[in-house]
Amino acid sequence: MQTRGHQYEYICISIDITSTGKFRMSNNDFAHEIIKSVPTDMAGVAPPPATNHLFIVNETNQTNLKGSDTKLLHHLFAKLLFRSK
Repeated sequence: MQTRGHQYEYICISIDITSTGKFRMSNNDFAHEIIKSVPTDMAGVAPPPATNHLFIVNETNQTNLKGSDTKLLHHLFAKLLFRSK
């Protein structure tokens, strides 16, 4: 845990208790860190997956992620899942 007077950082959450009887919590810095860690070549638009064929696998034209891209995608999704709770 990092402290800066009445401001604390704990598990990616900023806690500010500078006001008497009040506190403020945020994880905006964590969100900015996630956004900065996304590679610049990961740009584009994708349609939402909410369609009737969501769970049908295209056996003839598969595109799989390779090595570090798989780990990066998993890492980013895990951070976003943590951020959303």
